[in-house]
Formats: sequence, structure tokens, C-alpha cells
Amino acid sequence: MPNPSSALALVQDRQISPRGEISKLQAIAVQQLAVIRQLHTSAAIRALLVGLTLHRIKAASTHGEWMPWLKKNFDGGKNTANRYMRLALVFVERTKVQRPDLLALPGDQIELALEKPGSAEKKLMDKAVKFVGEKTLQELLEEHGIRDDAKHGKRTSSRGDDAGDQDDDGSADAQTVQEKFNEIAGLFESARKATADKANWMSFSKQQHLQLKALAEDAAEHLATLCAKTHGRAAKN
Repeated sequence: MPNPSSALALVQDRQISPRGEISKLQAIAVQQLAVIRQLHTSAAIRALLVGLTLHRIKAASTHGEWMPWLKKNFDGGKNTANRYMRLALVFVERTKVQRPDLLALPGDQIELALEKPGSAEKKLMDKAVKFVGEKTLQELLEEHGIRDDAKHGKRTSSRGDDAGDQDDDGSADAQTVQEKFNEIAGLFESARKATADKANWMSFSKQQHLQLKALAEDAAEHLATLCAKTHGRAAKN
């Protein structure tokens, strides 16, 4: 096994790092850190473009074709594809991307696209560069609440969740609907428990009692209206 002590003694040997070289070494470190940052930013832009491309591939796929292709060809796996596709949805929404922008989606010639003033490719890339800024891919994903499903479980917090996970059977949509139902039901249950505690309830002011009562009545009326529209007038009774 490698010996950490020997490795440390080697890299910190004063004979290869004399005091007189410190300024040069500091400059090299700062320069390389800047290069690494640029590489990370470039990776974020490329991941964004991959996400856009994956959406188009999925749209062009026939029934049952999307997931097998993804598993066979996408080295990052389904979870990575999902994150890139979610990021692409956020990008499209935030930067107001239009159909001509997507039709001009650059492929492996990103640098060339940046050098074509006034072109559709350049406009799309300008939007992507501005959207990413100086952020790394990880920073960008975290900023928009896009988490790794494999590490944090299925539930995520960004719009476009399960963007690449569902094939044509609708299973991912069904799960998302159930999660939304559980969220709403959980909120009502939390409210019920909070107000069921007499000491907690009595700590509220009269004005707060009236506010909660009004909110409860409004929520009940709203739900009754929705049920009536969905299942007929009988559901209201």
C-alpha cells in the first residue's frame, strides 16, 4: 500500500522547493486554479447543451426507444441525464429560449459558434454563457435545487424533475402526482396537529384565530369547488 508519510516527505522536500522559488510556485498555483475554474465552467455549459440535446432526442424517439438508448449510450447514467435535462429546462425558462435558438443548437463546435457574430448559434451560446456565469456545474445544479437522485432519493426540488426518467409508460408522472398528493395531504395533517394542541392554539391571538379560520374556510371551499368540477356536484355534499 502507498505510504502517505513517504509521499508527504517527497512533495514537501525543501531541496525541490527552495524558499527562493516560492513566488514562482505561488504564481503557478494561482494560474492553474484559474484554468481549472475555466474548465469547470466549460463543463457546465457543455452539460447544459447536452441536456437540451437529450430533450430533443427523447422527443424524436419512438415508443420504448428512449430508455434503452439512454442506458446503452449515456455513460453518466439515468440520474446524470435527468439532472442535465432539468438544468436545460431551467435554462430555457429563465433565458426565454425560443424555437429558433434550439434549432441552432451547436454540437461539437461550441468554440466555432462563439466566433460567429449575429448567428443563431452565437445567440444561444451567449445565453448559455450568461446563464452559467463563472459557476461550476455542481454550483449551478445546487443553485437551482437539482440534486442527484442516487444520493438523495427520488424526490428532488427543481422544476422538470424526472425530465429524462420517464419513457412512454407514464410511470414517472404517476410517481410525481403521488408525491404532490402526499405533500398537500401532509400540509393539512401538520395544520390539524398544530391546532389540535390546546396550549398551542391558545397561544395565538384572537386575530390569528380569525385568520386561520378564514384560511381554513377558503381552502375547504376551494377543494369543494375542484371536486365538484372534477367529479360532479354530488362530490360537494
